[in-house]
Amino acid sequence: MKKKRKAGKNYFEQEEDEYTVKEGDTPESIALKFLDDENAYPLILSYNGMMREEILPGVKVYFPKNE
Repeated sequence: MKKKRKAGKNYFEQEEDEYTVKEGDTPESIALKFLDDENAYPLILSYNGMMREEILPGVKVYFPKNE
């Protein structure tokens, strides 16, 4: 789905996948699931403009869609 999201002071459009954080998820477990590397969680936080403490159940996180 194409979304227009705020990235810093700029807006951009690109294809993204979205995931709603579930109870028990951690940044590491989400990174392992979507990026095949639990140590890549800083990429998720950076892409979403989030801090680690913001990864809570019900929060949506986005990933660039793999082509």
